[in-house]
Amino acid sequence: MVLAAVGLAGCDASSPRHPVSATSSETTEASGTLPTLRRPAPESVAGLLVHQAAAVRYGDERAWLSTWSSVPTAQRQARVVWHDLTALQINNLRAHVAAAADASPPPWTPGGRWHVDVAMTWTAATGGASTSPATNRLRYDLALHAGRPVVVGLTAIPGMAAPIWSLGPMVVRRGPRTLVVASTAAGAGRVSDLLRLAVGDVNRVLPGWHGRLVAYLPAGKAEFDALVGANPGQYAGIAAVTTTVDGSRRAAAPVAIVLNPPVFVGLGAIGAHVVVTHEATHMATGVAVRPMPPWVAEGFADYVAIGSVHVPVSESAARAIHAVRTVGVPAHLPGSAAFSVAAGPLEAVYEEAWFANRLIARDYGQARLVAFYRAVRSRPHQVAEVFERVLHTSVRRFTTSWRRALVTLADR
Repeated sequence: MVLAAVGLAGCDASSPRHPVSATSSETTEASGTLPTLRRPAPESVAGLLVHQAAAVRYGDERAWLSTWSSVPTAQRQARVVWHDLTALQINNLRAHVAAAADASPPPWTPGGRWHVDVAMTWTAATGGASTSPATNRLRYDLALHAGRPVVVGLTAIPGMAAPIWSLGPMVVRRGPRTLVVASTAAGAGRVSDLLRLAVGDVNRVLPGWHGRLVAYLPAGKAEFDALVGANPGQYAGIAAVTTTVDGSRRAAAPVAIVLNPPVFVGLGAIGAHVVVTHEATHMATGVAVRPMPPWVAEGFADYVAIGSVHVPVSESAARAIHAVRTVGVPAHLPGSAAFSVAAGPLEAVYEEAWFANRLIARDYGQARLVAFYRAVRSRPHQVAEVFERVLHTSVRRFTTSWRRALVTLADR
C-alpha cells in the first residue's frame, strides 16, 4: 500500500504529538477513568491523523493499532479497518478534521469522550488499476490516553456516504475487469460470477466498452444505507443502486454498484442476473453522475439486462400489460416523477421504459438505439432534437407508436 502522509498545514508524519489541553486533575485512560477535558487542541487530532496515515503508508499495523484506544472493542474495530484497507489496496489516503467540526467546540459524549468529523480522501486499486479518489466523512469518537487523543471508534455520519472499508469485515474478490467487496465469501463469489456475466452482456450491446465493474454487497440494510448516504427506508424494495462512492456528483468520482441485501439475497438466478447487468450498464455508460431522462437511462439498462436472459415479453412486461388492461394506456412516456420511490410501485414504469427502448431497437436497429442513447446522454435537455436528428421522427410520433404497441401487447 502506498499512502500519502496526512494532516493540517504544518503537520507531517515526523511531527511530534501535541498534548491536548486538560485540567490539572487529568487522569488517563490507562487508569480506568477518562479525563475531564477543556478542549483538545486541533493540531493534536491532526497529529493523530498524520500518524495513522504514516502507519498505513509503511504497512505498520502495530503503529496503526497504537493510535486506537486499548479498550478491546476499539482494538477489534481497528484490526477490522486495517484488514479492509489492506484488502482493498488503498494506495492514497489523506484526512483532515472537517471544517464544520474545526470551527466549533467539539461535541462531548458521556464519559469524557468527544467526537470530530473527519474528511477521508482515499483511492482503491480496482482490477489492476486505480480509480480516482473518493472523499467521505467519518465520525471519530476520541478519548485521551497519556495526554494524547486516541480513537475509540469510527462511525458513519447519518445522511452521508461512508467508505466501504469502515463498515465491518469485508471479503474482496478481483477479476480481470471486476472488483467485488462483500461481507461474506459466499456473497463475494455470487456477485463476482454475476459481474463476469454482466461484462459480456454489456459488451454485446456496447462492444467498444473496455471498462471495469465494481460492486459492493454489505452485511445488511443499515450498512447499505450508510454506503449510499440514505435515510432508513429510503430504498425499501430497491435491489441495487449505482452511485458515486462518496455521494458526490463529481464527474470524476469513483462509482460502484451497491446491492441492497434485504432485497438482493432473495432474488433467483434470473432476477439477480438482470439486476446486476442493469446496474452494470449504468456504470459502463457513466450515468450515475449525468442528468438524463430516466425513461432512457433505465429503459436502456433494462434493454441490455433483459435481452441477456431471453425472457418472453409477456413476462418482462407483465406489470405494464396489467396496467394497460386495468387503468388504460399511458398518455406519455414516463416522466422523472414516475421513477420516484415515493410515487409507488415502480415495476410497470420500468417496463414501460424498457418497452420504449425495445421498440426503438425493433424499428430502427440496435445500433441506432445505442446512438440515440449516447446522444441523449450528451444532450439530456434536447430529447426532441435527438429524436429528429438520430431517429428522424418526433417525440409525438414515437409516443403514438409506443402507445399503440402497448395496446397491441395487452390485447394478446
